[in-house]
Amino acid sequence: MNTIWSHIIFEHTSTFDMLAMDPKKKKDILDDLITFSKSKDYYKEIL
Repeated sequence: MNTIWSHIIFEHTSTFDMLAMDPKKKKDILDDLITFSKSKDYYKEIL
């Protein structure tokens, strides 16, 4: 069976702010994600 993979747009009503977790841990994770997203040029170069 030959199939072609395709993407779908996943939209969920929940946000990271809605997660029940330790506020400091949540802030650490969000800060890390923001740093990573702003560093795409760096990661692009090392790959």
